[in-house]
Amino acid sequence: MADFKKAWVKTSKNEAGYANNSKDSGRETYRGIAIASNPKWEGWRIVHKAIAGLGIKNTLDAGKTIWQKIDNALANIPGLDETVSIFYKKNYWDTLNLDNEPDQLIAETVFDTAVNMGVGTAREIINKARADENV
Repeated sequence: MADFKKAWVKTSKNEAGYANNSKDSGRETYRGIAIASNPKWEGWRIVHKAIAGLGIKNTLDAGKTIWQKIDNALANIPGLDETVSIFYKKNYWDTLNLDNEPDQLIAETVFDTAVNMGVGTAREIINKARADENV
């Protein structure tokens, strides 16, 4: 059966860092988790506390230098990476029942697709692939 941790290692490389760009409809984002879509994610409390601790009052369009400073501070917070990982497992991997996928590569591909294109799109793709497989 597929292993979330292996898939997460690959996908997490593309979901890194803090940003708050006025041109991004997700608004404030950390490791690919957009506050506009996930305002109740428990990690926001940790992220905002770290930003306040740095004395930064406004991160909107602050730019890469400030965002990197935030990333450096967040990298040293115990448990934050696990909070991010749990979010992705619950909202993407588990939603698609990928623990029961016998092929690791398929599970990783579907997971990454879900993260980038949405669970609904990933579900459509996997269902179509399985239907084509049975033809």
